[in-house]
Amino acid sequence: MSVSEAILRINPDLSFEIENDDYDTVKWLNFDPIEYPDSVPPKDLVLSLAEQIKKEKAHILPRVKKYPKIDEQLDMLWHSMDSGEIPKATEWYDRIKEVKESIPKQV
Repeated sequence: MSVSEAILRINPDLSFEIENDDYDTVKWLNFDPIEYPDSVPPKDLVLSLAEQIKKEKAHILPRVKKYPKIDEQLDMLWHSMDSGEIPKATEWYDRIKEVKESIPKQV
């Protein structure tokens, strides 16, 4: 995904297909690279930018693996709002409270 993202950062108007995020498999869809070679982003530039993007995003997957599931995060927010630890996001809080009250937890 980094090579694709790098190409689009260089020129968001480019249309292309790519296999396994491999620059050498790029098929340009909105121009003929032989007829318009200046439109092709240079491989070294794309790969350099792709490495930079990988470094920028290196923290994402490890974080995703460690975060609680979304439903757990939302429940944590709910309980923090319900106890007054943080201000209530009124519309969200009221809708969640309505559901919790209509379907009470069985103890």
